[in-house]
Amino acid sequence: MARVAHFEICADDVERAVSFYQHVFGWEIRRWDGPHDYWVVIAGDDDDLPGINGGILVLAATTANDYDLAQRKGTSMSRTAVIAGVGPGLGASLARRLAAEGCTIGLLSRTMDFTEGLAAKLSAQGSTALAMATDIADEAAVDFSSAKFGMRGLADSMARELWPQGIHVAHIIVDGMIDTASLRQNYQLAEDEALLDPEDIAQVCWDLVTQRRGAWSFEVDVRPHREVFFE
Repeated sequence: MARVAHFEICADDVERAVSFYQHVFGWEIRRWDGPHDYWVVIAGDDDDLPGINGGILVLAATTANDYDLAQRKGTSMSRTAVIAGVGPGLGASLARRLAAEGCTIGLLSRTMDFTEGLAAKLSAQGSTALAMATDIADEAAVDFSSAKFGMRGLADSMARELWPQGIHVAHIIVDGMIDTASLRQNYQLAEDEALLDPEDIAQVCWDLVTQRRGAWSFEVDVRPHREVFFE
């Protein structure tokens, strides 16, 4: 049987780690005389207290944002999100939310004026994003056309075919006006107008992405919390 002969512990706060292991285990710990930040651990001697000796390494410094992004990429590394009709409202919010979870993002829009800048910002933050000029109303551009019975019928048909294959298809009804700069500039809104926050809608979409397969949602209706029902 192979015998463990040495161990190493990584620590971002070495002084705290040294104090802990000395106090709890009674280890003898001293700094190595070499050129690197390394602490030698004597966990026992050869006679009265046998033990496996080791060392303490300084954990490479990184920012919390870098660590969080790397962790999310680890859990979402196989996910690619393609967002059609991207603009400064819901499309941009979806892109930011999915990129924050480590997804590779494809941004489709008829013009590149906005999406190129958004892709550049996401890439600068460590995400992978690509902007493409595509008109989804043009069948030749996307090689896809929907049936005339509407988006819900299309979603229903796709769900029946794809759910058994492990592909989650969902139909989201956005029942209300989405709060965007364009809406506020072009319409006279009441001071207490009930608007939908695009960032909140993006969160609903991500919740659908991460739903457990034992209880998938097919249709989700999102409304402002101050919506008056049955008027």
